[in-house]
Amino acid sequence: GNSTVTTALTTGAGSTLRVRGSGVGGSPVATFTNAITNTATIDLTTQEAGYGVTLVAPLVSNTATGVINSLAGSGGTRTLTARLDNAGVVNLPYDLTMNAASAAHVNSGSILLTTGDLSITQSGTTPSFTNTGTIAANTRTVTVAGGLLDLQTGLVSGFTGRLVTTGTPAVRLLTTTVQPRVTFSAGTILPDPF
Repeated sequence: GNSTVTTALTTGAGSTLRVRGSGVGGSPVATFTNAITNTATIDLTTQEAGYGVTLVAPLVSNTATGVINSLAGSGGTRTLTARLDNAGVVNLPYDLTMNAASAAHVNSGSILLTTGDLSITQSGTTPSFTNTGTIAANTRTVTVAGGLLDLQTGLVSGFTGRLVTTGTPAVRLLTTTVQPRVTFSAGTILPDPF
């Protein structure tokens, strides 16, 4: 079921924070009213019957030793409703949706799409996603809706992957920092010359 934690949380070495859907708890929403600092592991998964799981927090700071896994389990959806500041690793063997409003996401670590896709829905006041690390799209798809997508530094790798925009995002990129095929929506704004 749903749960709310009202204190700041820092995960300890070797620990796992697991948000898991199941026939007993349904599709849980784990809400943290303060920031999460992850130095260990966060798993988003399901145990049975395709339940979805959602992790809500104002900020998830994934440190250099932190790992966030979106795991297949038994299907369903995986949702992160938090501003993500990733200096560690985000593993996507299963699809992950990020949908926090007015969030300024930063990836200085690695986001690894193995058999899952990444969907970033940006809304609210000045939402953005800035990559200074690596996003390994491999054969998967990164979809960004709205806000600012800044890919001027770092690397989006995977020549057989796809980067897709929907809605009216502003996209900043260099052809040397983005390898996947790119599909821009009709409303995409490219404020900088290539």
